[in-house]
Amino acid sequence: MHATEYWQKMSPEKNHEILEFAYLNDKKLYRRVVEDLSAQLRKRPKLILETPRAQRHELFRPLLGLPNVHLLSQNLMILWLGQKQVTLLNAFLDALGIEHDQAGSVERFPETVDKKKLSSAVEGLYQAFPEEDVNAYLSVFDSISGVNWPELKDLIRVDAATTSPA
Repeated sequence: MHATEYWQKMSPEKNHEILEFAYLNDKKLYRRVVEDLSAQLRKRPKLILETPRAQRHELFRPLLGLPNVHLLSQNLMILWLGQKQVTLLNAFLDALGIEHDQAGSVERFPETVDKKKLSSAVEGLYQAFPEEDVNAYLSVFDSISGVNWPELKDLIRVDAATTSPA
């Protein structure tokens, strides 16, 4: 699932958390979000920046689910996952027995992984971490990591019926 597809199913709270994290930790990326999404809204960035952040972030939520902002959505997710969710990343890689550094970076993923081990690793994440964080990580992992593990898609619990509509 691509970042934009996941963003369509994301709760308003998680949307705000990720955008707020970018605002506080990567001003350049956040500025790019404001500029690109202001254009989508047909408003000047200055006007958007005058809007309170929580309200601004809610304006951005449906736009970050559009295919034409895929790279922007993906970069926001990677920033948030790579800096705030390192424990989750490492727990998944450890459960699969995949070597990684402290930041959860992997040189090379195995071409295949044991289905039972993968299922157990995913279930362990859902037991140890908030479901929406796990969904975000697994969705992005499935689309950007260069891994082709078809079983993973079936283990992700993303369900549009249980999250707020975009």
